[in-house]
Amino acid sequence: MEYDAMTQYWIWLSAAPGMTPTRFYALIERFGDARAVWDNAGEAARMLSEKQGAQLLAARDERAFYALFSRLERLNIRSITRLQDEYPGALTGIYDPPPTLYALGEADIRAARALGVVGSRRASRDGKRAAFEISEGLAREGVAVVSGMARGVDTAAHQGALQGEGTTIAVLGSGLDVIYPPENDALYRQILESGGAVVSEYLPGTPPYATNFPARNRIISGLSQGVLMVEGRKNSGAMITMTLAGEQGRDAFAVPGSIYAPLSEGPNQLIFDGAQPVRDAYDILEFYRWGVRPGEKAVKERLPPLEPDEAKLVKLLKIEALSFDELAVETGFNSGKLNSLLTILALRGIIKQLPGRIYRI
Repeated sequence: MEYDAMTQYWIWLSAAPGMTPTRFYALIERFGDARAVWDNAGEAARMLSEKQGAQLLAARDERAFYALFSRLERLNIRSITRLQDEYPGALTGIYDPPPTLYALGEADIRAARALGVVGSRRASRDGKRAAFEISEGLAREGVAVVSGMARGVDTAAHQGALQGEGTTIAVLGSGLDVIYPPENDALYRQILESGGAVVSEYLPGTPPYATNFPARNRIISGLSQGVLMVEGRKNSGAMITMTLAGEQGRDAFAVPGSIYAPLSEGPNQLIFDGAQPVRDAYDILEFYRWGVRPGEKAVKERLPPLEPDEAKLVKLLKIEALSFDELAVETGFNSGKLNSLLTILALRGIIKQLPGRIYRI
């Protein structure tokens, strides 16, 4: 990708070791632009701590300068700076907007309709289902689903958006060439292959340090019109994201849960404080007038005629996803009969089998 000289110096400065957004903007305010920082590196170094100043002087090296752009080109990563039109305008108003974003994928990260989805890494079965189904419904209506590709709720949200054949954007807490968690390698590639995007403010090669994730969260909320919390405790990272969303003027949504469930502490508190409760994607779509809930007749027409025993299984699975053993207890069907019914329903596309012999509509 081609960059003009001023943009190149901007990228160089933002990529300098130890360069935080606060330090970056302080230098830009003092010198006017990044090229002037390069030209006056000695004076700029004196504005920083001894260690940070030494890092800046070491980064002022022509070979390292050109090696940076060579590496980005080799990895096919594009840099999006605040000097460029591609930079999301919504991010300019947040606290410490990233000077430079690194991106892979085709999706425009300035999506007019975007909803952040956050929650626990140790989400329950129902929490993952809610994240998946709500994200799937949003994606089918053209809403970009933004999340952090972490385990649990984040993963389910991205998967739901992919199932809905829509756009999903993953914001990483590491460099774009460092997939974390590693088991999401396939999901990472599916996001890119589907026309989505993977974004980070961290230079390629940056490990997933724990301190990166709270900072990452401000970008998830910053790219979104609103943020949905599915599950999480009151002191969780997801709640930090919701706090940031409120500070940024974003709308807050939450999936309610049992008052006895620890993972429902956060969402229930948000609802108590005024967040919009969410039962399905249409609660969000109607809030923004992005879509209209289908009528009762349309809902009924989705399911084909069922035999009595099939209907009994479907009725149970409409309430919650259940395992094979749980269905056997609830229905009283023997293993052979239950296996046959589940196979028929799955072949007809009425239910889906999940890992661990879990079944859902």
